[in-house]
Parts: sequence; C-alpha cells; structure tokens
Amino acid sequence: SLIVLHYYTGHTLKEVAEMMGMSYINAKVVHKKALDSLRAFFAAR
Repeated sequence: SLIVLHYYTGHTLKEVAEMMGMSYINAKVVHKKALDSLRAFFAAR
C-alpha cells in the first residue's frame, strides 16, 4: 500500500507516512524493502 500511495497516487513519502500513521524514517525503510523485494521478484522471472 505504501508503494501504491507513493507511485500510483503521486504522494510524497512524507505524506504517505502521515496517512499510514508511521514516521517518515520508517516509511523510507519500508519503501526500500518493498522495492528490493519487487526487484528480486522480477529478476527471478
């Protein structure tokens, strides 16, 4: 959902963090982990 809010709706990570009730730092960590997972998934295909 963080990825969708950030890329699909165009919100900044700071805005997404506020919407999801998390700190900006935590949102950055979740964002990086999600992107890493997506990269690994598509690299394995």
